[in-house]
Amino acid sequence: MRDSQSDNPQASIALIGGSGLYQMEGLTDVEEYKVVTPFGDPSDGVIIGTLEGVRVAFVATIYPALQASRLEPVDAIRHD
Repeated sequence: MRDSQSDNPQASIALIGGSGLYQMEGLTDVEEYKVVTPFGDPSDGVIIGTLEGVRVAFVATIYPALQASRLEPVDAIRHD
């Protein structure tokens, strides 16, 4: 897994979803990047690949959603 802070990955489109999305047929030149966010770590790395000639990023967000679901609603909204 590459570090997104030392590399400069770029994509034209980003999709938020589950980890199965980036295993789709036709996705090539796949690279995985580790990202750090103020909202918590994603459940998986950010996957960047080429689909039909377009650079696409896939972000899995399950872990932060689970983390927020355990908070009181007001605390989840206020959470930095």
